[in-house]
Amino acid sequence: MRDRYIDGEIELIAPELITFEVSNALRYKGLFTEDEMAQVREALEAYAYEYRLTWNDTIQ
Repeated sequence: MRDRYIDGEIELIAPELITFEVSNALRYKGLFTEDEMAQVREALEAYAYEYRLTWNDTIQ
């Protein structure tokens, strides 16, 4: 999916809280240091998501 996104074949649609939710889940898993978590957040923010407010907006 990443390669298809980079090649412009697909777009990413996510709820507005996606970066927070993924970061929060990974943080509580305890698998990453604080420095690694900062890198994860930066990587997530680098994706050009099309943000949607609700699930109904996403499926339309």
